[in-house]
Amino acid sequence: MQKLDEQWNAKDISVWQKTHDNTLLKAKYRLYLTATPRIYSSKAKDELGKKSKGKDLLLFSMDDETLFGKEIYELKFSKAISEKLLSDFRVVISYIREEYLAEYLGKLTKAQENSKLTIENAGKMISFANALNKINMSFVDENGIHEAYKDDTKPMKKAVVYHSSIRNSKFVTEKFPKISRNIILRHIDGTHNAYKKAEQLFWLSDNGDECRVLSNAKCLTEGIDVPSLDAVCFFDKRDSMVDIVQAVGRAIRKSEGKKYGYIILPLVLSDEEIKNYDKTLKGDKFKIVWHTLKALRSHDERLIDEARIAEVVSLLTDSSGITELPEATLFTLEELFNEMKNAVPKNLGDLQYWENYASKVGDIMQKLMLRIQALLDSSSAIQKLFATFCKALQSNLNASFNESEAIALVAQHIITKPIFTCIFPSLDFATFDKVSAELEKLHSKLLEQGLSAETQTLEKFYTSVQESAHYARSDKSKQNLIKNLYDTLFKEAFKKTQEKLGIVYTPIEGVDFIIHSTQYLLQKHFGKSLGDRHIHIADPFVGTGTFITRLIQSGYLDSNLESKFTKELWANEITLLGYYIAQINIATTYHERLVALGDSDLGEQCGSVVDFVKGTNAKFANLPQNPQSSHSPTANLRILEEEKQAGRENTPPPLRIPRW
Repeated sequence: MQKLDEQWNAKDISVWQKTHDNTLLKAKYRLYLTATPRIYSSKAKDELGKKSKGKDLLLFSMDDETLFGKEIYELKFSKAISEKLLSDFRVVISYIREEYLAEYLGKLTKAQENSKLTIENAGKMISFANALNKINMSFVDENGIHEAYKDDTKPMKKAVVYHSSIRNSKFVTEKFPKISRNIILRHIDGTHNAYKKAEQLFWLSDNGDECRVLSNAKCLTEGIDVPSLDAVCFFDKRDSMVDIVQAVGRAIRKSEGKKYGYIILPLVLSDEEIKNYDKTLKGDKFKIVWHTLKALRSHDERLIDEARIAEVVSLLTDSSGITELPEATLFTLEELFNEMKNAVPKNLGDLQYWENYASKVGDIMQKLMLRIQALLDSSSAIQKLFATFCKALQSNLNASFNESEAIALVAQHIITKPIFTCIFPSLDFATFDKVSAELEKLHSKLLEQGLSAETQTLEKFYTSVQESAHYARSDKSKQNLIKNLYDTLFKEAFKKTQEKLGIVYTPIEGVDFIIHSTQYLLQKHFGKSLGDRHIHIADPFVGTGTFITRLIQSGYLDSNLESKFTKELWANEITLLGYYIAQINIATTYHERLVALGDSDLGEQCGSVVDFVKGTNAKFANLPQNPQSSHSPTANLRILEEEKQAGRENTPPPLRIPRW
């Protein structure tokens, strides 16, 4: 077998040809690994046909299965990011008012004018410097509303700049000290030997206090590995989609403490162009943006909607750190730097951009709670349904739950129901359990009063969750999706709950390690298995149910699953939303496992899946009816221990599983 990686198209083409000649290198199979498949479109084939002037032309397009065979496996950027194999990325569009820069450059001396530092070059360099510093960054949506950008404000330390020519790269490297003394640039190009290239890459990867940038032309798209690289910047338009995607790949390698890789696109726009983003998108000056987005689009289906770029992040640079510029340098006016702005497409390249909606969800929840309270005060029908719902909460979960907590849960349900419908499409809230049934009745009545209008601004968010749920096919990916919702959305949107009780969730890998380690230790020291009878398993802070669901999915309980689930699995959660999600998550996971086992050799031990709904009682160790403290996280475990010592079997309310 012959393995050909992505560097095959970067070196000697004659070697590439020789590897495909069976008289020179006999191979039964050739395995191709590439991030950028070489594919010729119909248009390209027609153009090449014309250029061949009637001569026979054999094109090796990698989508031709007769030549290359079928694709064995594909890992998209989006999936690699969701599985934490790559860092997520953001696109930064830097710009400065052209008129302001022209006014300032008009004051230059003749000697400075001879430096050939054009408006465009000066603007790009200043834009790039300020983008690296990430000063005063804020989100700006399509309506011009600013949102604080607090997600990743640490200045960048390492970047690679790509130029279309060696001359441009050398020019920027030479002039950049006049822009910033704190950012060190070095030049490298395709004429340098391997030793020089390795030397410069070592300098870039070395951990120093200053910001280091490698400016290059005709190299550094392939074969470099600097995981700590923060950003890549395209100073010029690049025609090769392969080169652009390869370059972007350099910025999204994982490294410790790195949250995002950045793609910086420095531009020089006029006032009118800044005001009219949508119109400007189609202008010549945005060709560099579209070339990059089209390149990324070949790997990431998220970079499709042109309108998304109207949602931007604006970075307004202050004068801090600029005052030490020496008087002899080209740019000495602080105002010039104060004119700098950077725009980041809010949704582009951000797989889990759900955190952008956190503040919006929090505001919507407050509005919903106020409207629900107003409806309770004015409608006897809604009052009656709400009273029934509160009674179900208190009798099934905790007698201490009050009206305000119940209203909060209703508001959370209105917001989160579309999310769980995406993740669990067969879930029927009306028949799930007593609490869900009463909540769904109240929910339907409230929607009749127009409350659904409050969540209209979340439609794009719901669509994003739906897309993620579509690709979350494995058990692990579903659990990661639910965990990501808590990490990126709920703990920010529902801050009061987070501050009061804390929302901290263990990574799936950590959960799996604990489960497998416990199973190993049980077998080694006690000769027992997690699935054996009389082995009770308790999760004191169940959260969204990750530990219990991964335990069920591990297979350790398969031989005794139904009995284990109904008699020996215990869980406790003191947040209503957490309990509610865990209830859905664990129940659906259990049912899916039973369905899977119904077709296996273990199916007989699991009983009838069809009749299973009627007889299932999940033992949740929920808050006791009259706890000593309504907020005591150990109340349940204390009651459970007392009951075990007394030899009594506690039977909490049944958790009914939805029928598929």
